[in-house]
Amino acid sequence: MRKAIILLAAFLFVFLSFAKSVLACEIKLTPSTFTVKAGDTVSFTLERYQTHRRCDVPLEDTSIKITGGEIVDPGVWQRGYPDLLTFTVRFTTPGEAVVHVERYCEKEGLMVTEAKGTVLAAQDSSSGEGETVPVPQVTEPENPPDTRELSGEQATEEAGQENHNYGSTSTSPDESSDATLNDPLTNGGTAETLPSCEAGQNAAADQSWLEKLSATPLHYWLWYGFIFTGLILYLLRLEALRKPFLILSLIVLGFYLGGCPCAVGVVFKILIGGGIALFLIPVAISVIWGRVFCGWTCPLGAVQEFVHAGKLGVRVPDRMDKYLKYLKFVILGVFGYLTITTGNYIWGDYEPFKVLFNFQGTATATAILLITLLVSLFIERPFCRYACPLGAVFVLTSRSVLRKVGPDAQKCTGCKLCTRGSCAMNAIRYVDSATGLPVVDNGECITCLRCGDVCPKRALPGAQLRA
Repeated sequence: MRKAIILLAAFLFVFLSFAKSVLACEIKLTPSTFTVKAGDTVSFTLERYQTHRRCDVPLEDTSIKITGGEIVDPGVWQRGYPDLLTFTVRFTTPGEAVVHVERYCEKEGLMVTEAKGTVLAAQDSSSGEGETVPVPQVTEPENPPDTRELSGEQATEEAGQENHNYGSTSTSPDESSDATLNDPLTNGGTAETLPSCEAGQNAAADQSWLEKLSATPLHYWLWYGFIFTGLILYLLRLEALRKPFLILSLIVLGFYLGGCPCAVGVVFKILIGGGIALFLIPVAISVIWGRVFCGWTCPLGAVQEFVHAGKLGVRVPDRMDKYLKYLKFVILGVFGYLTITTGNYIWGDYEPFKVLFNFQGTATATAILLITLLVSLFIERPFCRYACPLGAVFVLTSRSVLRKVGPDAQKCTGCKLCTRGSCAMNAIRYVDSATGLPVVDNGECITCLRCGDVCPKRALPGAQLRA
């Protein structure tokens, strides 16, 4: 116990020592495609959605770079939800044109959005000069945008491949606009012609894996630290520290980071190139030891567990529970398909816990959160049981777990107490008629070690591990 307390204290000390400002936002550019003649102008609207209660990166630090044209009206940021910037670009060079927008923060990493189009050769010198042309309407979702989340390693590589101005100290739109207009890219240049960019590419290429690892954003290190600390506490069977550690996870990974990255949504992020390590680590752990992440680290599960009122608990009939658990596979399939076909993080508009951690979000996500919290009063971890898409993946990877959870055959008397609603996930459902022992569904078990508390013979001493 003393070692565990020291471990938790050391973890908290490291966190407080290296904690920095939490930053997060998402950006969207419309129109996303266009076709114009050389000399024509197009007005673009940039939307910035703040996804955390505080964002320390000034709006003016958003970098806008033009290939094949130049900004003729930089516009002024209009604050609200979302924050809006309308700027006008004159396209001068026939061929492919790109409007490239970037923001960088230590929590989200590099955020990029682009509008791509074609500039046609003008028929005469006066054709369309100074005239704003109609732009084909592009159907865009009304919900906040979906921004590809890059891993720390990807953000580091891309940061070296572009000529960024993240360190800008500009405090007004005018200052930012001047800096943008003076950038070589805004005057028809391309990234390949800039010596500074080439130097950045060479520097990124020369980086060792250790240097890239050290550049991983803080929020990823926090997640990795919590995941492995939770695993250590589980292997030491320190059940008394499970809830205190979940409270710490709720504070740090939940409210401090704003639920970003989303623990559940990472299963969809990997489909568009982000959060790969954050997905693979808990999955690898689940293959060996089961769903330790769910029972010892996940702040989303912690919310439901702490909201649950034991005295008001309602037992879901086994047959209904069995069929409801298939719902999470449907959610995984539907949102996985939408993510692949659209290339966007659709789940972000429906993920309920980000609303709780940031006190803002879409109306749909807010409604789902309220329903989840209400149901959690009566049914423990309902979202984990029936709706979590990452949980659906864990069901598959944990079912053939290398170290299975089960009762001690020499101690178990077949009293069935452990099958009568004591399991938060209803993973102990019946007694095997052949052996007379309770059957544990390792795919649903979150290794919380609570089942041992109800066994008078300690046949399940914290869901005893056995090879």
